[in-house]
Formats: sequence, structure tokens, C-alpha cells
Amino acid sequence: MTLASEQLVQILPLSLLIGVSAGLLTALATKRLGMQHQSRAYAELSLLLVTALLTYTLTDEVALSGILSLFFAGVTMRHYTYYNLSPAAQATSRTLFATLASLCDIALSIILGIAVIDYLVHGWTDVRVDGVQGHEVWDFSFVLSSVVVLLLARALNIFPLTELANCCRRRADQISCRMQLVMWWSGLRGAVSFALAMTLDDPRPERQVMPPAHAKATGKRLAPLARPSSHPDTLRTPRGEKGCHSAAAGRAQSGTSHAAEMWGDV
Repeated sequence: MTLASEQLVQILPLSLLIGVSAGLLTALATKRLGMQHQSRAYAELSLLLVTALLTYTLTDEVALSGILSLFFAGVTMRHYTYYNLSPAAQATSRTLFATLASLCDIALSIILGIAVIDYLVHGWTDVRVDGVQGHEVWDFSFVLSSVVVLLLARALNIFPLTELANCCRRRADQISCRMQLVMWWSGLRGAVSFALAMTLDDPRPERQVMPPAHAKATGKRLAPLARPSSHPDTLRTPRGEKGCHSAAAGRAQSGTSHAAEMWGDV
């Protein structure tokens, strides 16, 4: 426990520092080069992609969290670098990263499905998975406790922060209780946590219970979100405009949500 705490104290701030520094350097470079007055979208997008790749690679090479560093770099770029780009590059970047995020979501869903089937097969056989007997890979008590802990942790994150955000907003722009519930449930997709569970560097055999437990817990939470709505076009924003997202909720997460769309799923 002490070792984990020490690693958290070291990895989190250093990864944050590297990510924010990369984002600020990119913002400074795009501003100095005057890219917003030029029409070279290919060069601007190349700079964004190379910066993202280098940020992740360098952070991972020094034994820090490349995912965290990349996420914070994306947040910083969304707030600063994005507005230094030309209009063509801004429009192209939105389309490009939305496409990449969509492809990564599809790939993640496929991987989760394959993981569940794979571990189910091992669970009914005597095949050994990294030194663990097949039936020992599944720990259903761990699965159930993980679901409870994840729901509780997400609630402690979403509801206080959205209420705090509502204190600084006009009544028309406040995040409704229904939208808070949607944010609480839909945020439990588990892309990052599944990747961490699969790549966890731990020699203990008990580590093998984590990927199947995560796949099962994530699958249960995704099931309600995967069902088509009977009224897909009736959702309205607080100002009466049609759409699938609340305008207030969109602005409440304008920085982090767009950054996650741009970099987090990629």
C-alpha cells in the first residue's frame, strides 16, 4: 500500500507536468508561426499528432503514465493550441479526432467482447492462463464489489462537481439532475481502466482476475446504453433546441470532454 501511494505521488504530478508542458509548447509554437493566418491544415494536424505521439512515448519511456500525460496534453491543447489553428485546421481536426475516437470505441467494444468470451472458455476448462487454473480466473465476488465501488466512486466525482459548477452558472445553463445521472452512468465505459488491467505489471497470479472482472463489470454497465431509444429525437436542451446533449452539460465539460474525444480514446 505504501509503495502504491509513493508511486501515485510521483507519477501523477510528473505525468501532469509533462502533458501540460507539451500542450503549452505546442500552443506557443502555433502562435509564433502564425498558423491561424495560413491555410496549411496538413502541417498543423501533423504537429498535433506528432506532439501527442511524442508525449505518450517519452512519458512511457521514463516509467510514468503515458495515458495521463496524453490526456492533460489534450486538455491543454484544447484550451490554447486549438484557437491558434487556422479555421480549416480547426474543422479538420474535429472531424479527424472524432473519427479516430469512434474507431477506437468500436475496437474497444470488440476487444471487451472477445475478452469475455475468451475468459469464459478458459473458465470451463483446465487450461492454465499465466500459471492460473482456468476456473480460478473468474472471481465473481470481486466483480460484484468492483461494480459497487465504481458506481460509488463515479457518483462522488460527478454529483459534487456538477453542483459546484451549477453555483457559478445561470439558471438556464445549469446541469439538470437527469443529465447528472446520464453523466454518472455513461462515464463508466472503462477504456483506460481496461487497458491498465491488461497491461498491469504484477507477477502475482491473482492479477489474472482483473481483466475478466473488468470486462464483465463494463459489459453490465454498457448494456443499458447500447439499447436504442424509442424517442431518439425528442431530447431537448434547456433552451429548447433539439439534440442528444444538454447545452449546459456540454459547456460544463467543454475542456476535458473534447480533450478526451481528441486524445483520450486515441
